[in-house]
Amino acid sequence: MAIYQRGENWYIDFTFKGQRVGESMKLSGITNFRFHDLRHTFASNLVMAGVKIEKVQKLMGHKMLTMTKRYAHLAPGYLAERVKILDRVMSQNPPQDAKVIDLNP
Repeated sequence: MAIYQRGENWYIDFTFKGQRVGESMKLSGITNFRFHDLRHTFASNLVMAGVKIEKVQKLMGHKMLTMTKRYAHLAPGYLAERVKILDRVMSQNPPQDAKVIDLNP
C-alpha cells in the first residue's frame, strides 16, 4: 500500500511490485474499478470451475451461505437437473395437443 500526497490532498493506493495500481489503471483507461471487484471475480471463477458452493463460502469467509449463493447461477449445470425433471414429467404425460420437436437432430 502506498500513501502519498499531491498538493494538500492525501491518497492511499495499492501497490504491486512497487507500482501504484490505481495510477496504472488510470493510465490504462480503467476508471470504474474497485478493489472489491477482485473478490467477485475470485468467487465467480471458483463456481464456474465447479467448486462446491460450501467450499467457496469458506474461501470467501462468508458467515452465511446465502451470501455465497449469489454466485450459484454461474455453476456448470445450474438448474439443468430441474429442467431434466420437467422433461421427464412431460415425456411421460405430454399434453394432448403437444407437438414434439427433437432438439437433438
